[in-house]
Amino acid sequence: ERHPRNYLAFLGLAAAICCYKRLARLTT
Repeated sequence: ERHPRNYLAFLGLAAAICCYKRLARLTT
């Protein structure tokens, strides 16, 4: 079985964006 790097990268990116948005909300 192959692990789709694109999918994992997209998932990680989405999670990072979510965390960043949360952080931005807390800071502002």
